[in-house]
Formats: sequence, structure tokens, C-alpha cells
Amino acid sequence: MGIARNHPVFNWIKCQGMLFHDTLTRVKKDSDEYAKKKPNWSGITPATKTWAWNQLKELAKEDYYAGQIETRIEELDLKASNIKRQQEAQNQVWDEETNKLEMESERLKEIIFNAKKNLQLQ
Repeated sequence: MGIARNHPVFNWIKCQGMLFHDTLTRVKKDSDEYAKKKPNWSGITPATKTWAWNQLKELAKEDYYAGQIETRIEELDLKASNIKRQQEAQNQVWDEETNKLEMESERLKEIIFNAKKNLQLQ
């Protein structure tokens, strides 16, 4: 058995058998067809992405690929959770800074208001 290669669309999947070759052939074919309409296009075409997601639904029926999909889900959930935690911490810092700025602004407004009011009374 050869070395497992990363899937041409979902690079986090290790391919077995002819999956890599067959998928790469499809990616190239779709890309060549799309380039006829849009010569400056680069990357994976929309049609290829749709096809690949449908392919993934079929691959998920096999334990080998289902395990990789489950691992990917865990990685994505962990990354999203970490980002949310960092975002919440940063938002707390910004909220505290905003509150400090607003409090200082209000104190200064009060001082200037009272100073103007005293000038009018004189």
C-alpha cells in the first residue's frame, strides 16, 4: 500500500486507494472547463466544491473517513471555542477601557458645565 496523500479539496483527509488520483483528476477537469469561461480564475471551482461535499457524504459512510471527519469536527470546535474565549477576554478589556473613558468624559463635562454656569452667574 502506498503513502496516503492529502485529499485535493479537503486537505485534512488522508486518501486511500485511488481516491486521491480520481479526485485530482476531477479537480483538474473542472478547472480546465472553468478556465475556458474565466481564464484568470485560480483555485477550486464552485462546481468542484459542490461535487467534493457530495463525495464527502459518501466517504463518511466508511469508518476510515468517518474517523477523520470526527477528528476534524473536534479540531474545528476547539478552534472556535478558543477564538470565542479570546474574543470574550478582549471584549472585557475593551468594555473596561470604554467605561474608564466614558467616566472621565462625564467628569470633564460636569467640570466644564459648572465652570460655564459660574461664569454666567458672575
